[in-house]
Amino acid sequence: MEILSKMSIIQEGNPKKVRMGNLSIIGSKTINGVAYLHSELLKKTIFKSFYAYQPKKFFNVTNGVTTRRWLLNCNPKLAALLTDMVGDDEWVLSMDSLKDYRKLADDAKFQRQYMQVKQENKEKLMWWIKQHCGVEVSTSSLFDV
Repeated sequence: MEILSKMSIIQEGNPKKVRMGNLSIIGSKTINGVAYLHSELLKKTIFKSFYAYQPKKFFNVTNGVTTRRWLLNCNPKLAALLTDMVGDDEWVLSMDSLKDYRKLADDAKFQRQYMQVKQENKEKLMWWIKQHCGVEVSTSSLFDV
């Protein structure tokens, strides 16, 4: 009976609550944790009872977004700076290759160019916010987007 209680879409008590996670598991054909780690957490902890009941419903398919592809598409200026500074675009195929370029963190030229790219990106964001939201923001602000 305890397992059924854990799997119920209604959490008993006062007031009763709908367990949206349980509802989503019950109403879904398949369950994907997106990353392997997340899939394992779902199966071993959060939805352990559901996994025991219907293990074939749970599987993992990684979404395919990688740091390098994200960087190439979302911050092409930084990607170009990186390629320019390391001398090739090997990092696009393997992020591990960037380990060899940690020395750039102390390189004054790279630091200046990095800060220039960062400032240009902030200015671009500032104009987008003004155009789409009608709000003026300072490029000296800290943006967390």
